[in-house]
Amino acid sequence: MGAEGWQFPNEYAGSDSYSNIAASYISVTATNTHEKKTAAYSCVPLRELLKDAGVPAGENLRGKTLTTCVVVTASDGYQVSFSIAELDEGIGNAQVLVADSEDGKPFEQKTGADKTGPLRLIVPADKRPARWVRMVKTIRVVASPSATSPQ
Repeated sequence: MGAEGWQFPNEYAGSDSYSNIAASYISVTATNTHEKKTAAYSCVPLRELLKDAGVPAGENLRGKTLTTCVVVTASDGYQVSFSIAELDEGIGNAQVLVADSEDGKPFEQKTGADKTGPLRLIVPADKRPARWVRMVKTIRVVASPSATSPQ
């Protein structure tokens, strides 16, 4: 898979693709039950970033590529993962969003307990916001070790 090892934002910022993704911005209202707060987020669907990076989707998502994961890491080391099948519109169709602002205000790189920015991962359908990631540092595409090991 050509996108294996792709990492956001390192391989994304400053590329021609970065300006193309602006057309994918959406506004979503979601409730974070942990913070007991509903807000409007300006965000890009994670699947759009992955598609732009060349990660297989749709009919091209089959076989060993179904074991591929996306790992999101925060600057404090917190990590969550998603299978690319879970994110694909034709399979799991999970709405996972990369937000850069809340209620019209860009996330700031604050210090202390209220750190949020500059990017935040939003998963509106999750009943518990354990996969909402503040301070997103990297988004990596990782092939499952079992997909490359002989059976």
